[in-house]
Amino acid sequence: MKKIIFSAVFLCISFMYTYAQNFVWAKSIGGQNHQYVNGIDLDSAGNVYLTGQVIGETDFDPSVNMFNLIGSGDGSAFFSKLSTNGDLVWAKIFDGGKSSSNGIDVNSSGVYYAGSFKYSPQLDGVSIFQNEPYYYNAFILKLSLNGNYQFANAIRSHYYHSNPNNPNDSLATGNSVAADVAAGNNFAYFTGHFEDTIQVGQNVYYSTNDAYDAFIAKDDLTSFSSIHFTSNDGGSAITVDAANNVYTVGYYDGGIFIKGGWIKQISGSDILVNSITTDNNGNIYITGRFSGTIDFDPGPGSNTLSGFYDAYVLKLNSSGDFVWVKKIGGSNFDEGKAICTDTSGNIYITGKFAGTADFDPSNNTFNLTSSGYLDIFVCKLDLNGDFVWAVKMGSSQNDDEGVDLCVDNNNNVYVTGTFKATADFDPGPGVFTLTPVTELYSEIFICKLSQSPEIEVLGNNIVIPNGDYTPSTNDNTYFGDVPPNTSVNKFFRINNTGSQPLYLTNNPRVSVTGSAFTLISDASPVIDPGSYAMFEVKFLPTTCEEYDGTISIANNDDDENPYIFVILGYGIDNTHPNITCKNDTTINIAAGSTYYIVQGNELDPYDYSDNCGIDTVYNSINQLSTLAGAQLNIGTHQIIWTIKDLAGFIDTCILNVTINSASAINNNNLSKVTIYPNPAENNLYIDFGNLQGNKKIIISNSLGQEIFINSTSATSTEIDIKQFSEGLYFETFAKLYYFFDISKIFA
Repeated sequence: MKKIIFSAVFLCISFMYTYAQNFVWAKSIGGQNHQYVNGIDLDSAGNVYLTGQVIGETDFDPSVNMFNLIGSGDGSAFFSKLSTNGDLVWAKIFDGGKSSSNGIDVNSSGVYYAGSFKYSPQLDGVSIFQNEPYYYNAFILKLSLNGNYQFANAIRSHYYHSNPNNPNDSLATGNSVAADVAAGNNFAYFTGHFEDTIQVGQNVYYSTNDAYDAFIAKDDLTSFSSIHFTSNDGGSAITVDAANNVYTVGYYDGGIFIKGGWIKQISGSDILVNSITTDNNGNIYITGRFSGTIDFDPGPGSNTLSGFYDAYVLKLNSSGDFVWVKKIGGSNFDEGKAICTDTSGNIYITGKFAGTADFDPSNNTFNLTSSGYLDIFVCKLDLNGDFVWAVKMGSSQNDDEGVDLCVDNNNNVYVTGTFKATADFDPGPGVFTLTPVTELYSEIFICKLSQSPEIEVLGNNIVIPNGDYTPSTNDNTYFGDVPPNTSVNKFFRINNTGSQPLYLTNNPRVSVTGSAFTLISDASPVIDPGSYAMFEVKFLPTTCEEYDGTISIANNDDDENPYIFVILGYGIDNTHPNITCKNDTTINIAAGSTYYIVQGNELDPYDYSDNCGIDTVYNSINQLSTLAGAQLNIGTHQIIWTIKDLAGFIDTCILNVTINSASAINNNNLSKVTIYPNPAENNLYIDFGNLQGNKKIIISNSLGQEIFINSTSATSTEIDIKQFSEGLYFETFAKLYYFFDISKIFA
């Protein structure tokens, strides 16, 4: 598959990375026999399309589930679709006959495939082609993005009558094989080779001297052209640029050719071309393998490379003129299998290499060493052919190779190929292995990696996962217990572990929410690959309570935008609260009473306070914040008052209260009390004689209503009675714990 560059759809591009391609997933498609993949492509939504050939029963579901299709013993073309996450969407095969699909290209209208078949293959139980069994026929097939049949055409073997007298006595001759397909706007072209006599639509074509000739054909077979140089010519790959110009590369005995509206040749006895692509400026790139000394300038100039089975990358302009050529390889076998470009004109190639190979085509060196005999490689060059990065994947046994690759609009890279033993498909420091069903046969792999910037946020040198909602002191997301109006600052680091610049796209670059959290210093707007930026956040509580917030970082990492996590802190005063009880006291109750009902706040704490805020105040009698209404029986009570603040700290105080009951008093004590004058007009005087202690005085009117209450410990007291109206009043007073009533008339 040689990709088309669509300015509005996607570009095919390679995947691995030197400083930080990030592994996303790897999947395999396998069975008890050989599986071969020949092409991969994407639609605009990032779904993955594969094609190739399988032999025997094959499980096309890369997950733990199974979706088995049975190919013929000679091989059946397959067509499958995976989601952007590598999950199976659909899979189909040519059932019956012998077939192989060798190229694929996707546009908005559907999926194009090109390959060859013998006998009469069926698709979904329907015969697509009919032909004699002895010859190969090139085909082009189109399916919808949902896998529904659209159309198919074939370049067929030509029938002729061997006996003119018997019309039913006929023979077929001619072979054709399609190697690749490329789709433009509302059309597709495919290329390959044919020999002898073939039929294209209603027309018959003959190869030169019955040898192989290359061909280029349109999907509806209304256009067909052959290319012949010497002998054994064939088309290898085809592409269409953004302006719908068609370019083809192929081979002949003695070199390779490149064809646009012109044709160019590169001569050499040992050169192979496998893939072609273009960039947005119409430049042409091809890759393959060469050995010996080759002049890669197809014009009158000379630009030679020498090597021993090395990979090459050749750039021509839209007129087919030489721009530059680069060599990749070492002293063993190296080959470029597929090539693509991105929107910036960078070039990506994949293929296979053995031993130690240098992937930097300049005077510098970047060596990779294969784990097995042959490993998969991907190398990126810039538009000038300068080295950017290279990586490898594979097993320590057998042969592995990258066959094709492409990238989506988010720079996620997809590569496919084959492997035969347990292989590591994480090109970074991690390990992700796939194991084939059997190591006797090749199995298909598909691997997705991110070629975008990769954001990573750390606190205290510990990675904070994107979406983390469990703040911890370990990674600075928990700011701790902080007294109100006191601040604590925490630093965070943003790493770019990807291979492209990381852009922080908001202003401020770091968004901090939460009433107690403030961004103190912002991060840099651009973070280069392998670099980092710092930012600082302040926590300033104003009260004693829990504060939460979030840190959100908008960026151009396609799968972690925004990067967001929760932060937390508490406003807490580490000083204890304070509570002060009233003085111990004794309460006397009337003779015959057995308990006392507490009035108002007479026994509540004198004072309590806390800097952080009070949670609860309670006593040991009724567990409430007041003793009002509590019943205290006769005796001594130790009342413990407790205060608890919002931080959980407590303080206590103790109030001792004694409840006493009075007994009757004799008249000797009463005779010692003198009340005068009686009747009185303005002031009433009471002389308690030698009675000691606290005395309670109550004056009641004739209706029994208490109109005056007072207590004194003095031996005498004066009462202002001017506010009383004339009448009969009763005066009651208590000395110590004894009570008695007297009635006096005054005023």
